[in-house]
Amino acid sequence: KGYVQTWLVHMRNPFRLWQQLGTAGFVSFQLVLGFATLSTLINPLLWGLTSLYIASRLAHWNTVSGGIESLFPPAVFYLGLVSMVVGNLLVVYFHLVGCMERQIHEATLTVLLLPAYWVLMFLAACRALGELLHPRTRFAWAHTQHGLVNAPKSK
Repeated sequence: KGYVQTWLVHMRNPFRLWQQLGTAGFVSFQLVLGFATLSTLINPLLWGLTSLYIASRLAHWNTVSGGIESLFPPAVFYLGLVSMVVGNLLVVYFHLVGCMERQIHEATLTVLLLPAYWVLMFLAACRALGELLHPRTRFAWAHTQHGLVNAPKSK
């Protein structure tokens, strides 16, 4: 929610933001705040369309696969499919390499659960978007307790 709010506030006047940040900073801002949120919301849709297409091809449901092919010509679809699968595998691989290089072997199982984390990120983004669209919760903030939860309170 903070990403979207920050993006919305700064994009009230995109030309001023561009002047303040320069081209590289402006593009970086769009990628980090805008695209990160958009990709989190769109990723399950793309995975769902891909799964539906593959299932419909295997089951010979030509109306479903033909409908998807009308949206994405086969060359574009298969290039996107390879890009999506290879890209996601590379993300997991590089996280695994990072764990191994830092000798954090106990974290490797957690890294393998990254796709589940991406699903949770989607759900959190949907909640944040719903809160932003609802007038009563637009400016409310869900506070998260960080750090050692069971630590004794200082006096």
